[in-house]
Amino acid sequence: MNTTLPAPIVVGVDGSPCSDLALDWAIEEARLRRAPLRLVYVVDSPARAARTATSPTR
Repeated sequence: MNTTLPAPIVVGVDGSPCSDLALDWAIEEARLRRAPLRLVYVVDSPARAARTATSPTR
């Protein structure tokens, strides 16, 4: 009997429409492969967001 688990499906989510699509894909892929699903929730720190907003563009 093979007891090796398949590699997990990992998806990053941040609440954006694109990440919602990625999450939908990952859920279905994990279901089809019978693999664990790992979600990585991404947030930008307020300090970094402020630096990015005030940084000159190249």
